[in-house]
Amino acid sequence: IIDLDVHQGNGTASIFKNNSNVFTLSFHGQKNYPFRKENSDLDFGFDDFTNDDFYLKKLKEIIPRTIDRFEPDFIFYLAGVDVLENDKLGRLSMTIKGCLERDKFILNSCKKNNIPVQISMGGGYSINIEEIIEAHTNTFRFDRPALFASCELAPENKFRGLNPSQSCNSSHVDSRRSAPGSRTSSCSGGKQARHRLSWASYMLNSKKSSLRP
Repeated sequence: IIDLDVHQGNGTASIFKNNSNVFTLSFHGQKNYPFRKENSDLDFGFDDFTNDDFYLKKLKEIIPRTIDRFEPDFIFYLAGVDVLENDKLGRLSMTIKGCLERDKFILNSCKKNNIPVQISMGGGYSINIEEIIEAHTNTFRFDRPALFASCELAPENKFRGLNPSQSCNSSHVDSRRSAPGSRTSSCSGGKQARHRLSWASYMLNSKKSSLRP
């Protein structure tokens, strides 16, 4: 589990603390909630106002080493966007560009090592709703051809044609070892996550959207 939400992944750390088959990794704000942290298999707490350069430096040092050591069969990736500078609850100082670079590095690491990955959306409490949408959309926009190609396998989950009043049936991406580059989508997550992705998908595909790939 790679949890990059700004709040520590205390839930998964607690649930799997006695399970040697699951490795829990959390990058989070050291002084942010929860104030009493659980012990993940690997925790890295960032100081307030940490910027792109330091965050990405640590990410690129720690993730490859962890993958090599644990050799995971599957990765659950929580792509929290509450790391952004304008986030009301985040306390870090990352940019949209830095957040995208983070996602690209994680997904490229999965691809390089031929590891299936499931992506969960997390966080997003910016005063600017467009910033939240753009950050979430960038996670999927990065690998857009593979993501939308998967809709051929599950036509009912196609994003195209969504409007903001519809809910989306996809909140994760599953890349399979048996078919490198292939993705399938299925329904999971709560109402809020579905609506967020519905909005993000709509804006990504809208001809009038200013959020271009």
